Amino acid sequence: MIEKHYISSEEPENLSGGRRRFLISGLAAAAGALVGEKGAFAQSSSKTLRYGLSAYPPNIQPFQYAGQAAATVKLQIYRGLLTYSAEGTIIPEIAESYSLQGDRTYVFKLRPGVKFSNGSPLTSADVKFSLEQMAAPDSTAYLINEMRGIESIDASDPMVVKITLKKPTPAFPDTLARPDAPIVSPKFKDPLLGQPLGAGPFILEAMDRGVSLTFKKNPYYYRPGLPKVASMRFVVYADETLRVAAVQSGDVDIIEYVPWQDLKRLKSNPNVRVETNEGAFMYLCFNCSTAPFNDPRVRAAIAHAVKREDVVKGAFFGQGSPFDGLPIQKTSQFYDPSLQHLWPYDPDQAAKLLQEAKVTGQKINLLATSTYAMHRDIAQIVQQYLGAVGFDVQLSLPDWGTRVSLGNQGRYQLAVNGGGLDGLDPDGLTSLIGSGPASYRRSFGFKSAVVDQLLAQGRQEVDPAKRKQIYDAVQRQAAKDVPVSTLAYRVEAFAYTPAVKGFKSLPGNLDLYTAVTLQNTTV
Repeated sequence: MIEKHYISSEEPENLSGGRRRFLISGLAAAAGALVGEKGAFAQSSSKTLRYGLSAYPPNIQPFQYAGQAAATVKLQIYRGLLTYSAEGTIIPEIAESYSLQGDRTYVFKLRPGVKFSNGSPLTSADVKFSLEQMAAPDSTAYLINEMRGIESIDASDPMVVKITLKKPTPAFPDTLARPDAPIVSPKFKDPLLGQPLGAGPFILEAMDRGVSLTFKKNPYYYRPGLPKVASMRFVVYADETLRVAAVQSGDVDIIEYVPWQDLKRLKSNPNVRVETNEGAFMYLCFNCSTAPFNDPRVRAAIAHAVKREDVVKGAFFGQGSPFDGLPIQKTSQFYDPSLQHLWPYDPDQAAKLLQEAKVTGQKINLLATSTYAMHRDIAQIVQQYLGAVGFDVQLSLPDWGTRVSLGNQGRYQLAVNGGGLDGLDPDGLTSLIGSGPASYRRSFGFKSAVVDQLLAQGRQEVDPAKRKQIYDAVQRQAAKDVPVSTLAYRVEAFAYTPAVKGFKSLPGNLDLYTAVTLQNTTV
């Protein structure tokens, strides 16, 4: 029998744990609200961490994905069996250690003393409940496909969970480390949210919808000395200009999504620290359930019609890189440079494909959002390039919450999106191009039996060389099916005041999970 052990040796210190929409009444009211809060912030304890959030979360359901702002909030309330370290490696979290017995059974030994935020103990029964909820027939969980690969869960020992998979799945630990695989309580509900309790470092204490979220330290958090602040306040600065001004003035301690046009100026400001990272990417989603994007030739035409260098220059001020492949990191053993250019800029090829599909002069709706300037700017660039090949493109720019809802419902034709590949393993491609519940992150109605079969094979293959061959085949098939049209990698940045200590941006595509480090952050 093959048995591999993974034990946590980290000490708590080292564990990682648009425009003007701030208030409906407009910029004047937003500025007034900020001035009013500034005095309160100035008198607040140094043990309160103030974080400038880019958008109010569309939802914070434990098993659903709703963007980085939602993930940032969820990572304060919930914890899973595994997590990511600040260095970007998978480490135990609620689990104290885990081992692989044979090639299909993972055994997780739970940490003693882990409790939910109401003080009730977390046991193997809660783990079993949470995983089964994600795999249930009526589940809307983001990781439903991955969880349905579980054959059985043995929770007979309150401190041990044995999970046997239907087939060997090397990527399974990576799945369990994601923010969308938390362990929740089946017995108790959060009094504020009305949904299952979590075991995260903070308790959500108050919500002012569209404006702020306030947290207090979870007294039952299982890591001694963490979190390092007594309270935390997330203030929504949907307007990026106000967000930058807030960290410069000290109204907040940290902001996310530093605007690219302000990066150089902030880096030269001695009163601000900036962390940058390239890993997230931008892409186009299609509504494949209706014409014209139910035709892969039309999707390919769109992919060939956009000059990606202009996306990098126009939306990110040159701080990023053009990208027309699938998002497999360069540091991955599965990366193949010869497969990184699936849809190069070729307007003649785009016109030819549209002629073959008999699609000319058609009006289409392009969904983006006014909340993030990068989405809006990319939509305008795409509008121009698609106009050059004969499309009449109308832009739709709702707020972020509405954009997510429209995407989940498939109420669009073409949509701008952004994010990172889920986790460290290329199995994360499943959430982007595989079949599953409707999600704004993937093209609505896209189905490819070949892609699904290849993704399933890649998920279950244990030989790295064979896995690489499978993911090479996924990329070649994607070139034909065009499940999405990638556009560019972007440089992502956080900015914070010099008083902030212990904050660290996670590397590469894990950047979107950086909020897991807030438990280690002090001001």
